[in-house]
Amino acid sequence: MKAIGVDIDPLAVKTARENGKISGFTEPQYTLLQGNLTEAVSGKFDVVVANIVADAIISLSASVGGYMAEGAVFIVSGIIDTRCGEVISAVEKRGFRLIERQSENGWEMLVFAK
Repeated sequence: MKAIGVDIDPLAVKTARENGKISGFTEPQYTLLQGNLTEAVSGKFDVVVANIVADAIISLSASVGGYMAEGAVFIVSGIIDTRCGEVISAVEKRGFRLIERQSENGWEMLVFAK
């Protein structure tokens, strides 16, 4: 298995790298990059995860399908419950289908299929 993590914040990348090492993940199975997904990554993936705010998820939904392999899922979280309906509507307009939704303490996690 191989994982690639991308964040625009260099401190987030540094922290994720340190946490990965603590958990036993090493290169090349676990690669972390600083930058924007569309500029830093190429290829197709079985799972794409975004733990970011609603507006960023909506924006990302325009391009994320191009990074998804056949049968892949797009998992999003970090969505405050008052924005969840807006996120679902926007992502579904991009050709995704909601297949799972979980809520906890006012926060939402959604799983979409392309």
